[in-house]
Amino acid sequence: RVHGDTTLQLAAGRSEAAWPLMDSSFLTPSDIALFRKMYEKKNTAGNGIDAWALRDIFASMPWGLSSVQLDQIIITARRTDANLVDFASLIEVAELQMRRLAETRDDTIAAWLVVGGSADLSGTVSADAVLRNARRFELSLTVRNLIHKPADFAMTFHDFEAFLADTARSLEETADNG
Repeated sequence: RVHGDTTLQLAAGRSEAAWPLMDSSFLTPSDIALFRKMYEKKNTAGNGIDAWALRDIFASMPWGLSSVQLDQIIITARRTDANLVDFASLIEVAELQMRRLAETRDDTIAAWLVVGGSADLSGTVSADAVLRNARRFELSLTVRNLIHKPADFAMTFHDFEAFLADTARSLEETADNG
């Protein structure tokens, strides 16, 4: 992991102390190297990348980000005077996004436990338990994926996580269209 006053290696191969990495408890050196490779591929002029290139980099990550999340990334990124994003800003945004994903994962695990899932994330929970607890806690869920399932339908943690992600995307789309 990268911590404290570690500095970024610029394309020219020199360290720039003015661009210290934040305390990156979520990004590993290999994560940073991957971002460096994608950044350099998009940074053809050598002076930074535009918002669309930044969006493309994050859209290519296996995180399943929604269009709303990608737009938030574009808004969050610091820009140079030329309205371009430098590598340090890309890393800051990546760290922020990784933190958000970890918090979402923690929330998903908490929800799994509430509906009767096991602490080690093994086993299954019934769709009925999910719906019953959604009503109990007044949660907004997209039930279209559960309505046509048999009464004894059960889902694994992975299924449950996908279900909640689908719900979040549907709510974001509803908010955008509303």
